[in-house]
Amino acid sequence: MRRPSLLMLALLLGGCTLSYPDVEDAPAPSGGRVIGRVVLPDGVAATALAGGHVELLGATPLQAPLGEGGRFAFEAVPAGAYGLQVRLRGYAGGVPEVVVAEAETTDVGEIPLRIAQIGGVRGVARRASGDTHEGIFVQVEGRPDGARTGAAGGYRIETTPGPHTLRFTLVDHAPASLDVVVVADDEVVADEVVLVGLPGRVGGTVALPAGVHAPAILRATTLTLARDGDAEPRTTAPDDAGRFLFAEVPAGTWTLRVAHPTLRPPPERSVEVGVGAPVEVDPLVLTTAASVTLRGVARLEGAGEAGHADISVEVRGLAARTTTAPSGAWSLEVPPLDGYTLRFVRAGYGVVEVEVPALAPGDPYTVEDAVLSAEAGRVHGALALRGPDGEVLPFDAALAERLTLTLRDVGDAGAAPRVEAPLADGRFAFEGVPAGDYALQVELIGYDPPRVPPIALAPGEALNLGLLDLTPRVDAEVRGRVQLECVGACDQGGTRVQAARTGFVAFTAADGAFRLPLNAGTHDLTFTHPGYRPGGVDRVVVEGSVLLPAQPPLALLPTPITGRVERLRPTGGVAPVPDAAVALTGPDGPIDQGTTDADGRYRLTPSVQAGAYRLTVGLDRHADLT
Repeated sequence: MRRPSLLMLALLLGGCTLSYPDVEDAPAPSGGRVIGRVVLPDGVAATALAGGHVELLGATPLQAPLGEGGRFAFEAVPAGAYGLQVRLRGYAGGVPEVVVAEAETTDVGEIPLRIAQIGGVRGVARRASGDTHEGIFVQVEGRPDGARTGAAGGYRIETTPGPHTLRFTLVDHAPASLDVVVVADDEVVADEVVLVGLPGRVGGTVALPAGVHAPAILRATTLTLARDGDAEPRTTAPDDAGRFLFAEVPAGTWTLRVAHPTLRPPPERSVEVGVGAPVEVDPLVLTTAASVTLRGVARLEGAGEAGHADISVEVRGLAARTTTAPSGAWSLEVPPLDGYTLRFVRAGYGVVEVEVPALAPGDPYTVEDAVLSAEAGRVHGALALRGPDGEVLPFDAALAERLTLTLRDVGDAGAAPRVEAPLADGRFAFEGVPAGDYALQVELIGYDPPRVPPIALAPGEALNLGLLDLTPRVDAEVRGRVQLECVGACDQGGTRVQAARTGFVAFTAADGAFRLPLNAGTHDLTFTHPGYRPGGVDRVVVEGSVLLPAQPPLALLPTPITGRVERLRPTGGVAPVPDAAVALTGPDGPIDQGTTDADGRYRLTPSVQAGAYRLTVGLDRHADLT
């Protein structure tokens, strides 16, 4: 008996794929293990091991406590080489090198300890300022030995003999270091160390008078911070939000002052800065000495003598504002500042800005007249094509090309009319139209134009005319039948029959018959149906009711069928199958056939109706796959 072949064919149609379960990765090793035992010198009680530990010295030091009998263990140690050191006060011992392997236990055996020599160091560490010096931490670098200073700054540390570096630290103070040499069974006196406090910060906010919001006015503010004995005061200016900051300010008593060229500053402040402490002062509010009166006239281009009301008059950076009277006159009270920018605003008109110099309180200041130019407007809308029964018909580019829209200025007979064509979807727009009265005309042969009411366009207005209906003038019809290529009995309905470049459209019934109402004239008819080649009849003269002669059936379009043939490898995975025979069969026999390429892919392009078909894949020495 012949053994079954391991070769299988996998047929991939469209987006189908063949998947396999993932193989889970084996768990990663968790490192090695190090064990051993620390042995005290003869005659030393086991209680001396209390508080000791063992360190593995590598990229990241690891610690393990000393257990009963001096035993210790390190778990999950990354593979590599380490030094091993016993940390026990008064004793020394270790192993120069310990090599750790993954998933293995390394036993370093017994580690004998020897009595270490001890020396002492004492000294004084003080703060640069303050009455108490308690709490300064003194540590021997590289050793666990350390102490804290008392109220007078004194300290004493026991450590191993030899050269050492002492490090002195205290919150909000810069650290300091001192080198010493410790002698066995003796005590050395270290030099005095003074820790300097870190500087503090002084910050806050400068506030403008009520109603004033100009960043330029804030930036004109100068703040100074001074103390007795300093040659020069510290200066800064606020940002656009009024915030200011003096950084790196030493501890002490400071005086904060504010200056401004036109506004009245607040009184000076006394600020107490602690070591390394930030200080936030209360808001510093600038005030005005008196107000300035601005007045003038603003007008609208083209408006009548009393048509200049409601122009907004604003001052940049200030909350103060007003509006004009019908004559255009206005008046406004503002604080004395280093110059002003006036803005005149009215919807539909361009904005006008006028610069005014710095003013002192006194007589009213008359600003030059401002004239606002009218902005051009926009007239827009959309056209809708209606069928004989009032239904909305599709709009297309060919129809848009035959349409003409004309906008005429009824108030100026000499003005040239504006002419536009709609977009392919029927939307239209007239841009840059001056204010005035207009009439819109829409022309399309064979259609009644929409009735558009008179148009009154205001300055800068975007006027939407909405949806304008085009209604066909129907006085004729075309009748006929459009057939679809098919096998056996099939539905002949749904074919679109249209008079080209018009909105006259009809659809065939189940037997292929249609009736297309339209206007009299010469028309090109088109026949379209999804999945079929389009057809049609050119230059049909329509007068009254016309019956079309029989037309050739619409031919089916080719339907691409693509896919890929693969085989399963005995060792797993898939491989493409080239030169496999692929055939498509229907109820009446073969329809199309082909072979796979080097990548196992195939493509058939039969002309078939929608339905169910059989696809067969064949390969020498293998059973067909259907």
